[in-house]
Amino acid sequence: MAFLPRFQAGLRLQNVVLSPTKTDPLRFPIIITLLQNRGKTSSVYAHTDRTVAERNLKGKKRQGDIIDEAFARSGVNRSRRSIAKRSVMITNLGQIVDPYVPLAKKNFILTPKGLKQRWQAFKSFLKSTYCMAIIKRKAKPFNISDFKLQAEKIYIAANQSLSNQDKNRLHELTTETAFHELRSAFKNKFVKWKYLGMASKPRIVNARVVPVDDKTNTFAQITVKLHIKQILTVYDQYDRLLTGDENRFKQPVEYVVFEKHLINPKSPWRISGKVIPEATNIDRSTSNRDQSDMTVATAS
Repeated sequence: MAFLPRFQAGLRLQNVVLSPTKTDPLRFPIIITLLQNRGKTSSVYAHTDRTVAERNLKGKKRQGDIIDEAFARSGVNRSRRSIAKRSVMITNLGQIVDPYVPLAKKNFILTPKGLKQRWQAFKSFLKSTYCMAIIKRKAKPFNISDFKLQAEKIYIAANQSLSNQDKNRLHELTTETAFHELRSAFKNKFVKWKYLGMASKPRIVNARVVPVDDKTNTFAQITVKLHIKQILTVYDQYDRLLTGDENRFKQPVEYVVFEKHLINPKSPWRISGKVIPEATNIDRSTSNRDQSDMTVATAS
């Protein structure tokens, strides 16, 4: 049995350490010192740890007192507890919820695809009708005809602000997410936009109401179909024409999404983005689609 020699050697070493002779301390000085001062060493470290912890706690209390004194000198009566419980206000959704998908082609109603299209359109119509009823109740006064005219004015003003490089006005007419996306999309570019009128009246095609963190904290998004006449040209920072034609106008169909914070009565309707139909993205790389169709909502 191989472990017996090791076991016996261990016993002999234990006997030597625990009952040393006159010459044994010279042979095992480190082991004997550690065994004799084992309790003292641990108590010293424990005392040091308690001292460091007490100093850290006093430092944290002192830092908190300094913060309270700074608030008191500034005239703001606010404690650390109120700062920790301060709520965060969400001003926009940051995305288009349940985007509207316009049909490029309607299939025959008696076919499976045709029945599926009609059923999805019917469900979307029911959701939009229910959401419009909620918007009318929470965003008083709300009138559909007035909102269509307001959406047209917001769209025109946003494009003019982008053309005039009026950042403050553009930020008022668009959500925070749409504003930053517009800034990044048209960085080092200059836009010239001219409004020539509406080819057809605006029409509401979709509406959604979304609660955030609470059923009472709701946001509304309404998609409006805008068929406009416009001239748009885009130049780079060296005044070179990138796209568009100043002598030719186009009539793009825009599905612009407008957003409003319903819980805030002073919250205005702002542009949240645009829904791009799938039909316009089928062969963009091969057809080299002219960017003169681009508007504020396109980049957002």
